[in-house]
Amino acid sequence: MLVVALAQAQDLIFELPAPQPGAYFTDALMVDDVSTPGVKSAYVLSENDRAPARPGAESAARIGLTPVLVPGGHQAVLTRPDEVTRALLGV
Repeated sequence: MLVVALAQAQDLIFELPAPQPGAYFTDALMVDDVSTPGVKSAYVLSENDRAPARPGAESAARIGLTPVLVPGGHQAVLTRPDEVTRALLGV
């Protein structure tokens, strides 16, 4: 029963996101490398994510990181939580 409820919640959340302006993905980004302050950082990228305005590797490079790939799509944090958690803990 819990598996069915989880699948229904995942389906609902998958349908909720609305289009957003993409300028913040395409405009120049004037920030230091995010690892400069000494805080561990990661850019977790879903292998089948079709939502980003530019390739994930390019976005990660803009902030000085290499993406950590996880299986799944844009909602991988909901559909593949174990894999995303392992990627985040591996930082």
